[in-house]
Amino acid sequence: MPWEWGREVSLNMSEKTDNNVASRLMKQLQFAVENAVDAFYLCTGDGSVIYVNKSACRVLGYSYEELIAMNTSDIDPDLKTISDNVANIAGKVHQEREATFESRHRRKDGTIFPVEVSIRLTAFEDEFYSFSFARDITERKKSQQQMEIMRFIIDNAVESVYMSDEDARINYANKRACKNTGYTYGELTSLTVYDLDPGCTPEIYKSVWDGAHAGDLESIIREHKKKDGSFYPVEISVNNFVYEGQAASCTFSRDITERLKAEQALRDSETRFRLIADTSPVALLIHRLSDGKVLYANAMAETLFQKKSDAIKDHPVTSLFDRKEARENYTRVVAAGPEVYGHEFQLIDGEGGKRPQWVSLNARSMELSGEKVICCALLDITEAHELSSQLSYQASYDALTGLVNRREFEKRLQRVIKTAKQQQTDNALCFIDLDKFKLINDTCGHIAGDELLRRLGQLLQEPIRKRDTLARLGGDEFAVLLENCSIEQAKRVANAILDVVRGFRFMWQGLVFDIGASIGLVAISHDDDNITEIIRRADDACYQAKAGGRNRIHSQP
Repeated sequence: MPWEWGREVSLNMSEKTDNNVASRLMKQLQFAVENAVDAFYLCTGDGSVIYVNKSACRVLGYSYEELIAMNTSDIDPDLKTISDNVANIAGKVHQEREATFESRHRRKDGTIFPVEVSIRLTAFEDEFYSFSFARDITERKKSQQQMEIMRFIIDNAVESVYMSDEDARINYANKRACKNTGYTYGELTSLTVYDLDPGCTPEIYKSVWDGAHAGDLESIIREHKKKDGSFYPVEISVNNFVYEGQAASCTFSRDITERLKAEQALRDSETRFRLIADTSPVALLIHRLSDGKVLYANAMAETLFQKKSDAIKDHPVTSLFDRKEARENYTRVVAAGPEVYGHEFQLIDGEGGKRPQWVSLNARSMELSGEKVICCALLDITEAHELSSQLSYQASYDALTGLVNRREFEKRLQRVIKTAKQQQTDNALCFIDLDKFKLINDTCGHIAGDELLRRLGQLLQEPIRKRDTLARLGGDEFAVLLENCSIEQAKRVANAILDVVRGFRFMWQGLVFDIGASIGLVAISHDDDNITEIIRRADDACYQAKAGGRNRIHSQP
């Protein structure tokens, strides 16, 4: 050490030994000091610098001449401030003649860096001198700071951290470990792994130790015991390392109480979902968006598509639809957007004597395990569709004759009025009122009257075109809407209708009745836009036919 050189020279100088020996030793000392790695300073008792080595010049950035013209307080800024630390160091130096301490030095460019200073005082001819070595400890300080940061992170980690030796003695535990177990640091570090994990045996510990040392140990689930005697589940991972020749084990322990509760809740939720899904009256499917592969199908899906589970799962969803139109409809609707609600389409048609089947589709696209899927619900609405069709029919058709009723007739008449105005078409309207209907109804009863209306409803369709509308407006009143028909053509149709009625003989229980009809005919002009007015005109024309002797046609332009 440099101090041995200094001490030897000091003693030789003070004892005034042979000059040649002293000279040789001084040269040796000077060479060693001049080429030392650490900065060297020789100062007088008042701090004036009288010698520095090359390292001092290099580290501080000054020339030799600049440095020997300075005081130690110019190099060490802390010496200019009186503090307890400076006073303690000064006291130690004067009392023990030597000291080692940390301080700071200032370079020529003004930057300050940490140093470790070893200083010794010596006296020569009643004058005090100090010689010191200063080592730049910037990297050491960085390492210490990193170690402090690392310790802070470990001490405040959200997981419990333990360190133990090969005999399972715990020699470190962080704050989380103390909090989770209820022990103090001192209590924990006096325990063994077996105290913390009563289920662990020396054989298990050795197995974990060896596995961690080999680097092939995955995390394992254990139970740790708290100070109050209760247990809680943990997931631990173990890493072995060697520090200063001693093998040690670092264990990271995570309290998984909440995770296990969440997993159990998820399993319970999945069980409930499957129970609900499998007893649902709605067919549920989950399939990939990319290739349509079915990932899940409930029991109702098997019923709806009349296929077993193994014929549905892992097959393209389009394979479930026998009708090409149904496949195309489903594919188009699902691809149109992320959500579909209440889209109705026909799953099975009525060909081959099959009952037509209709479904309502709800679908939503989402991500499942990192891939896009479609979750869809298909509700069999066949009965509802049939009922809706029936109600729609009943709302538009007369139950007795099967002809269009007054409500539907007026809707069609309104449409024709609009079309006539837009396209300048000719149209006409016939009102038909049966003659002698009251006589038959009163003589033979309502059943006979109903039968008469049914038969006439069929006969009146013969002289009109398919595009025209024949309606029963109520009682014994009928109407014919003639589209794209001039008034002259309408008269011919009206005459044909009258001929059919005149030629009809109604027989009931041995009685035979002749039937007549009073017909009012009006044209629907391009300027007509009031349905009530058109009907009024047709009704008035019909009244004029009755007033004129019945069984005839009265036409109004």
